[in-house]
Amino acid sequence: MDADRRPRIIAVSNNKGGVAKTTSTVNLGACFAEMGHRTLIIDLDPQGNASSSLGIDTRDLEHTVYDVLIQDTPLEDAIEPTAVKNLFLAPSNINLAGAEIELVAAFGRESRLKMSIEPIADQWDFILIDCPPSVGLLTVNALTAASEILTPVQTEYIPLEGIDILLKNLHLIRKNLNPSLPDPTFICVMYQRTKLADQVVEELRGKFGNRVDQRVFMTIGCCVLSSLVLLRRFFSRNSSYARRMPSTRTPVPIYMVASLRGTASASAVSCLT
Repeated sequence: MDADRRPRIIAVSNNKGGVAKTTSTVNLGACFAEMGHRTLIIDLDPQGNASSSLGIDTRDLEHTVYDVLIQDTPLEDAIEPTAVKNLFLAPSNINLAGAEIELVAAFGRESRLKMSIEPIADQWDFILIDCPPSVGLLTVNALTAASEILTPVQTEYIPLEGIDILLKNLHLIRKNLNPSLPDPTFICVMYQRTKLADQVVEELRGKFGNRVDQRVFMTIGCCVLSSLVLLRRFFSRNSSYARRMPSTRTPVPIYMVASLRGTASASAVSCLT
C-alpha cells in the first residue's frame, strides 16, 4: 500500500439488531482478504459476534477494543491474526458494554476510535467496523472514523424505522464531526420471496435510488455463512475446499462483492476502484 494512500474505512451500521451486520462484515472482510487486500475488522459490538465468528476466544485476551477506547491502549496492540491470510481482527467482549458510560466523561469521546486508527491507517487497504445495534457513543465513534457506510436492511417494514434514525444521526455527525461522510449504501438482506419483501425493496429503491444495491440476498444462517467462509475458501469454485463442501443456493459473499463493485455511486463500497 502506498504511504500516501488511505484505507477504505467502512462502518457496517444499522440501528436495528438482527439484520446481518456481523455476517456482512465478516464475509466482506474475508472476501477482501482473499483478493489480497490487507483487511482489518474492528468488532465494536459488545456481543463480540464478529470475534467469535472468526474463531477468536475473547475471554483471555490481554487487550480488546475496550482497552483501546477507554485505557488508550494502541490499536495495534489489540489486533489479532485470524485463520484467513490478510484478515485481522480487533476483538471485543462484554467489557465493551460499559464503554458507553465511561466514554461520557472521556476527552474527545466521539473521536477516540478515529484517533486510534490514525497511527496504523497506512498498514491497511480496508478497515471494516462492525457497529452495535444502537445510537450510542460506540456507533458515533464508528461513524466519525468511517469514510463510507454500508447498511444491511432486512426486507421487512419494522427494520425500515432504523434507517430514519440512522439518517438523522448522520446529519448530526456530518455537521459536527465528519463532514465528508457520504450517505449509506444499502443492501437488502434476509430476503424471502413474498409480496411484503418485494414492497420493501421497491420502497427502498424509490427513496434512495442507486444507493440501494440492485441485488437482494436471501436468508441464510450466520453459522452456515461462517463455516463456508472459513472452510470453502470463500466460495472459490476451483478450490479443493469448495469441491468438498455442500453447495449453497445463494453464495452471499462473492455475489455481494461482485454486485457492490458494480454499484453506480462513486462512493459505494466496492472491491477495486
